[in-house]
Amino acid sequence: MKNLRMDLFTDFKCIGSKCPYTCCKGWSVFIDKEAAEYYKKVEGELGEKLKKSIKYEGEKISFIMDKNDRCPFLNDDNLCDIYINLGPENMCNICREFPRISHQYGDIYFLTVYQDCPEVAKMLIEKKEPIKFQFAESDKIKADIKEDIDWKKFNNYIDAFVTVEDIVSNQSISIQNRIKLVILFSKQFDELQDDSSNEIQQMLEFFGNEENYKQIIPDLEKIEYLPNKDILFFRQVVEIPMLREDAKHCREFFSDEGISRYKNDIKNNEESASKLHNLQEKLLQVILFKYFMEGFNIDDFKKVFFEGMILYKVYEYSFKNIYFDTGDVFNEERIIERIAKIGRILEHTVDEKKEKRNYKIILEKLKENGIYEYDILLEIT
Repeated sequence: MKNLRMDLFTDFKCIGSKCPYTCCKGWSVFIDKEAAEYYKKVEGELGEKLKKSIKYEGEKISFIMDKNDRCPFLNDDNLCDIYINLGPENMCNICREFPRISHQYGDIYFLTVYQDCPEVAKMLIEKKEPIKFQFAESDKIKADIKEDIDWKKFNNYIDAFVTVEDIVSNQSISIQNRIKLVILFSKQFDELQDDSSNEIQQMLEFFGNEENYKQIIPDLEKIEYLPNKDILFFRQVVEIPMLREDAKHCREFFSDEGISRYKNDIKNNEESASKLHNLQEKLLQVILFKYFMEGFNIDDFKKVFFEGMILYKVYEYSFKNIYFDTGDVFNEERIIERIAKIGRILEHTVDEKKEKRNYKIILEKLKENGIYEYDILLEIT
């Protein structure tokens, strides 16, 4: 089976009890069926605790968190009692693999990491060169390949994914212009992906050439930033109660005075600004790697692209909020904390009443309020 992995997947090492924001607290920890069946057979005191600490809700199986929202098997030393007593091979899949994740598309496994692990966030900050992707084949990785795959469309998706990653990693272009190029490319790709003509190939070839896409940057820079639309986008985000912390200074970062102050401090603090832009690049690479091909999988590219951009925009809002709260363009400790918490809130926390993950709820609100459009993303970037 072919696999495409980002270098962080191989480089990551868990720091265990030294982690400042344990992955065993503050969100739902789901259990795969195989592990759940094994836990039913465990005997003794640990077996009794396992039986009392697992809840079954239809197809969903998860640990019952304690009153402090900690996994019941996270001990006082911030180590896992299941790992200690039963071994890593008997942990549930998510606990054994996190923050590593894998998804199969076509005949390729995509291997990546969640950015909401603080150690991964730290790696993103420290990594100065763009994230690299490694392509390989392995007999150890087996998967069922669907017979009804549209291979032409699949290959177009692969070419498109390579193109956007090349644009994001082009450090000769400002991060804002790279984001705009990715949005414009994604809009055109979405419009043409089902076209049987050669127009999509021409578009892919155009954006695959750096000289070509650099020619359209002046036109993208002419697109006026519209704070009113950005505020509307932001309002859908902060309807999620756990994200309201990032709205503390929203009046400032949407005001003319606040925008000017932020831009000036970015300009006058070159070292901090460089760290911020480097992190934005890495976050965008991780998010696109994680979300882009899912558009092929569910046959709805726009939906998953917007899901990824919701996550990226919330990080941007949070970084601005930290700036207005601390006066620092790049406050590393606070930024790592928010990266970890925001990813968990959006991607992994389910609204129990709506039975949906939070980023999917925000996507529905964007649709309801008429801001589910590529052009609007360009106007708020």
